[in-house]
Amino acid sequence: MSIYRMRREFPRRLSYQCVTDPRKNDENLYVRRRAKMDIRKARKNSKGMGLSQRGFTLMEIMLVVIIIGILATMVVANLGGMSTEARITRTKADIATIRMGLGLFEQKYGHYPTDAEGGLQALIEKPTTIKDENWKRLIDTELIDPWGNPYVYRVGNSKTDATRDFNLYSFGPNGTDETMEGDDVK
Repeated sequence: MSIYRMRREFPRRLSYQCVTDPRKNDENLYVRRRAKMDIRKARKNSKGMGLSQRGFTLMEIMLVVIIIGILATMVVANLGGMSTEARITRTKADIATIRMGLGLFEQKYGHYPTDAEGGLQALIEKPTTIKDENWKRLIDTELIDPWGNPYVYRVGNSKTDATRDFNLYSFGPNGTDETMEGDDVK
């Protein structure tokens, strides 16, 4: 086997070349012998390597995929919980804003908006029963909670004056009216 053929088979192991004709001087003979020794070492190392040394086994790959799956499941579960908490926080902020608007309405007109005046809609659109030319929109908040349900507004819980008290809440994450119990947000 010539050195040129060996160089083609093991190009990474040889870092030297025969520049002159090997028959003309002894220096090239040394280079050729040195190359044969390196090739023998390379063959010895490659024969000693088993299949498990050349790459990952199927079990190792499966283990990594399972671990990644478990981590992804944990991340998705945590993001879902944060989303619900964020929606509850936003709902509480919206309810506080709507309560402030109801307080302004009561201060200006002497009562909370009734169903005849449109309920919460009276904070956004001028009710037909009010004859105020200087009427202004009292809140900029949407009247729909983050789950897509309208806020529940019930006026008249007081026995003495039906327009002096109100309940305001959201159905919460489950979307069912539990009369301010369960997961309803107040």
